[in-house]
Amino acid sequence: MIFIPLFGINAAALVSSMGYMVYQAYIIVVFKKEFKIPLSRFFAISVSDLQQVKRSIVASVTKQD
Repeated sequence: MIFIPLFGINAAALVSSMGYMVYQAYIIVVFKKEFKIPLSRFFAISVSDLQQVKRSIVASVTKQD
């Protein structure tokens, strides 16, 4: 709200987005420390991840019948 009168809505959106990015970085650091996994594994998609997604999709489709 501080930046809207001074610099317009675009500056306020930029500041808000930067805040969300800093918070996301903090959350990743805390998660990494708590679960002791390398950062590369945090962003990589594994075969077991895809299998879990497939199971979830199949389960949601079969529940609708």
